[in-house]
Amino acid sequence: MKKKNWTKIIPWILLLALTSALIILPISVRNRKEQPAYEFVSAQTELRDISSSLSGGGTVSAPDSQDVSLPDGVEITQYLVNNGEAVEAGQPVAEVDSLTVLAAIARVRKSMDKLEKDLNELSRSENSKTIKCVADGRVKAVYAANGDDVRSVIIEHGSLGIVSLDGLMRVEIACDSELLTGDAVKVKCADGKEYPGRVASSVNGTLTVTVTDDGPEIGDLAAVYDTAGNLLGSGVLQVNSPWKVMESDGIVESMAMKPGSEVRKGFILVTLKDTGATKREDWSRKHREYEDLMQELLAMLQSGEITAPCDGFVSGVDKSKATGLSAGSGHGLTLLAYYEDESEPELSIYTLVIVTSVNEGIIMGKIVTFPASLLPNVDPETDEGKQMLVSLADSMKDTALETVLSIGSPSGGSIEVGDVFLIGPKGSKIGHIDLPAGPGTGGFGGLGGFGATQKEDPELFPLDESVILSVTPAEEMSIAISVDELDILQYRIGMPAEITIDALPGESFTGTVTKIAAVGTNSGGSSKFDVTVSLPYSDRILSGMNASVVIRTGSTGMIVTVPAAALQDSGSKCIVYTGYDEKNGVLTNPVTIETGASDGEYVEIVSGLIAGQTVWYKSYSKTA
Repeated sequence: MKKKNWTKIIPWILLLALTSALIILPISVRNRKEQPAYEFVSAQTELRDISSSLSGGGTVSAPDSQDVSLPDGVEITQYLVNNGEAVEAGQPVAEVDSLTVLAAIARVRKSMDKLEKDLNELSRSENSKTIKCVADGRVKAVYAANGDDVRSVIIEHGSLGIVSLDGLMRVEIACDSELLTGDAVKVKCADGKEYPGRVASSVNGTLTVTVTDDGPEIGDLAAVYDTAGNLLGSGVLQVNSPWKVMESDGIVESMAMKPGSEVRKGFILVTLKDTGATKREDWSRKHREYEDLMQELLAMLQSGEITAPCDGFVSGVDKSKATGLSAGSGHGLTLLAYYEDESEPELSIYTLVIVTSVNEGIIMGKIVTFPASLLPNVDPETDEGKQMLVSLADSMKDTALETVLSIGSPSGGSIEVGDVFLIGPKGSKIGHIDLPAGPGTGGFGGLGGFGATQKEDPELFPLDESVILSVTPAEEMSIAISVDELDILQYRIGMPAEITIDALPGESFTGTVTKIAAVGTNSGGSSKFDVTVSLPYSDRILSGMNASVVIRTGSTGMIVTVPAAALQDSGSKCIVYTGYDEKNGVLTNPVTIETGASDGEYVEIVSGLIAGQTVWYKSYSKTA
C-alpha cells in the first residue's frame, strides 16, 4: 500500500523541483550579474600639488541692450539694418525724415524760449508767499520751523501742519455695542485726563467716538468707557476734520502756528520765501535737457541718419514703422516746422522752401528757417516784404540741406525750379530764385498744402523718446552662480574660472569672477550668495544657455597624497590598507590616517603615511 502511494507521489515531487529550479535559476543568474566586478590594485603615496576648487552652475546672460530712440515727432524713412545684423559703434542704422527733424527743432527752440521767459519773470518776482487759514480752527500739529525746506518737510510728515476745523478729535475702537449715535461716553487719555465724549457712529463692530480737540493730542492712546464705567475699548486719537497746511516749494521764513492755539479764517499761518526755487531748479534742468536735445537734433539734421550706440547685434527692427515723405497723391507740399507766436511776433519763425527739382511727382527742395527777429519790420503780405524774404532765402540756400518735399501724382497748376514758397498761414508763392533747371517739371495739385501749419502746443516739447531698435553689445557675457554661505568667503574678485557650456560639449572657456554679492538670500535656514563670472563675448554662446563653472581657489604645494578611492571608513576613523593577501583575496595591514585637502581624485595625507608607501584597494569597474 505504501509502495503504491510513493509511486504516485514521486513524479509530482520531481515536477515541483524542476519548476522551482526554473524559477530560481534566472534570479540567481541575475543576482550574480548584478554583483559589481572589482579587482585589487595598488598605488604609491606620492608628492603632488593639489588645486582646490569650487563649482556651480547657472545660465549665460548677455549685456543689457542699448536702445536707439527718436525724439517726439521725428520719423524714419527707412531702416539700414536688419534684426540679428552685427553693427559697429557709429554705424548708420536708419535714415530720418528731415522735415520732421526740422519740426522738432522748431518746437524745442520754442520750448527753450518759453523756459527762458518764465525764468526771467521768476527772477523779477518777489518769490514770497503767505499761507492763510481757510476757516476758524485749532492748530493740532506743527511740523515745520523757520528755515525749513517746504518739500523736505512735506515728504517727511505729509504737511507743514494740521488744523482742526470742527473742534473735535475722534477715536475708533472695535466694539459690538448697543450704544446709539449721540450717546454719551467717557474718554480717558494716556496722561490720566478724562473728557466727555459722544458716539459718532457704530457700524459693523466699529465704534467711532468724538471728543473735544482742546487738550487731547494727535496719536494719544485713549480708552473709552460707557457711563456705567465699563471699558469698551481703546484706540489712537486723530483729528476729526483736519486741514493739512500744504505748499509745493519754498523756505519757511516765519511760522505763526502754535500747537493748541485757536486761529481764525484768514489768519496768516506761514510766510514763505524763495517760493520759486523749485520751479527755477526744475526749469533750469529742463532747459539743459533741451540744449542737449537741440544738439542731437542738429546733428541728426546734418547727417540725416541715426547711428548705433555701440558694437553689437541689432534687434527690434520693425520695418512697417518706417514712413516715406509722401504728402499723399494729389496733395500739396506740407511742412510742420512753421509756427508763429501771436503774443510775441518777434519769436515767430519763418520757414521757406526753395524748389530745386520737379520730376514725375517727386519734388525736391531746400528748406530755410530763421527767426522773425532777423527781419523785424517785414510784412510778408506786401511785395516788398516778400522780396526781402526771397533775398534772405537766396543768401542762405547754399548752406541749406536738400530733401524730398513731396511724393505724389502732380495734377493741375504748376511748380518750377527756383520757386520760393512761404510756409505759414498764407502758404503762398512769394518769389523766384534763378536756379539751374531741374530734370523736368510737372503740374502740381494746388498749393493748399503750403498752408499746413502746426501751431506750437501749449505744453513744452515732450522729452520722452520712442525706441526704434536695440543693440545688444558684443561685450562680455556673464554667468551668475549661487554659492552657499559656508563657501562664499573663499571667493575673490579676479579669480579665474573654467566654464563649460552644455550646448558646446568638449569645449571650455576662460572667465573671471567680477562680482560677489554683499547680501545673501536665506532659504531653508542657509543663505545663498550670487557670484558673477564674466567671460569674453562669443557669437556661439547664446543668452540663456546652461553653463557649469569651476573656480580654482588655491594650491597646496607639494604634499603627500593618496588616491581618494583608497580611503575607507572605519567607525569614526579613516583607514587605508597597506597589504594584500593574494591567496585569500583580502586586504591586510590597515593604517589609520588623517586627511587634508582634496581635488576629488587625490587626497592629502596629513599623518599616518609617508611618500613612497604602497596602498591597496578595490577598484570597481563594471558589472559582470
